[in-house]
Amino acid sequence: MLTSKIKSIMIVNKYNRRTNQKGLIERFIDQFFNIKDPLHYKEINVFGSYIKEDKFVLYISILFAVIIGIFGLIFKLHENYITFSILILVIYFVGGVPYLFYKYIESKIYENIYNNYTYFLSYLSESLASGMTLLDALSYLSSVDLGYLSILVKKLYNWIVWGMSFEKAFTLFNMYFEDLPNIKMINYVILETYKGGGDISKVLKKLYNDLESIKELDGLKKAYVSQQILVLYAIFVIFIGLSISILNTIKPLIVSQITASTVQTSFNFLSSSIDYSWLKFITALSIILVGISSSIVMGIAESGKIRSSVKHLAINNLIGLLSIIMFVLPSFVSFNLQVFPTNAYIYTPINIQVYGYIDAQPITNAPLAIYVINSTGDYVYQNFQILQNGHYSQSIMLNNTGTYIIEVILDYNGKKYMQKQSINVTI
Repeated sequence: MLTSKIKSIMIVNKYNRRTNQKGLIERFIDQFFNIKDPLHYKEINVFGSYIKEDKFVLYISILFAVIIGIFGLIFKLHENYITFSILILVIYFVGGVPYLFYKYIESKIYENIYNNYTYFLSYLSESLASGMTLLDALSYLSSVDLGYLSILVKKLYNWIVWGMSFEKAFTLFNMYFEDLPNIKMINYVILETYKGGGDISKVLKKLYNDLESIKELDGLKKAYVSQQILVLYAIFVIFIGLSISILNTIKPLIVSQITASTVQTSFNFLSSSIDYSWLKFITALSIILVGISSSIVMGIAESGKIRSSVKHLAINNLIGLLSIIMFVLPSFVSFNLQVFPTNAYIYTPINIQVYGYIDAQPITNAPLAIYVINSTGDYVYQNFQILQNGHYSQSIMLNNTGTYIIEVILDYNGKKYMQKQSINVTI
């Protein structure tokens, strides 16, 4: 009996010391953890009907994200790459971060309760073995700091003190553990043992040992599954890299096709054009879909439940969105200069061809400057034009021999693109 009392005091002192060591996040969770009626635990009354707190947070977050998206369309933020990228990130964070933060706090609470429940079983078993009644044991246990579990234990004790039967009080107590199936099952065994008149102290000690074994097995499983999840993350990142590499590989092929089709080549395989914007959309969509499917696999592998995929979905989608914003969304400007012949005689026409495309679509109404510079750096020719339909062509004749540089500058969306070509003129 003395040994049991000493163990009880050691548990009390251990948890009382830990109470004064809580950090900022733990203190915030203390404010968040508000126990309600077990029939409506973790539910919110919205216009007379109850809805789960996590769903309410998710719906509100999505609503605000949609509103931000609508304002973005109204103010045409999607027409500029920078504002569009910021808009996507803001929508993502507004629509997802509150829910993920809620689930993070919820998981920390559940983890705290799960870890402390073994101490609850051990203490209750020792107290009953020492000769305490069940009510006295619960009374003393309600003064012990068992983290967030203490609030539930105090509620159980108060129900019994107020005249509620132990069977009904413990049934209500067990409703708080819907998301902790191992504890719910243990509580069911305790309740059935009490109803059957069995030795609760021995049963509690056995359940304590079983729960410790389950926690140890869960730890081993978590370590193994974590390795597999890291492999899936690595595969997803590799997939993103390959997708972006393929897109970048196709870029010069599209440029060649467009240039060839502009000068009306006779090759048949160039008769149909490749829509680069469509390729960008397919690449972005494939990254998002693979991220979603990978997250579902991770969640099922981790806990056997699809809802566990939420945190992995947030991470994968963030990686995917950042990759899309940095490597897929940026507009691809193709600006080429063709001069022929590059070795010409004086007074011989020299043809200058300029091609400008953005995402494989012709650039229109863009200022174009053409300069011819001699070997001493003097400008011998200047011409200012407007690029229309992605193409501009002209011919010039030079009346002096020497080496010249033809320089073409395209001004598009506030950026300047330059191309140079060297030519030799002889007699």
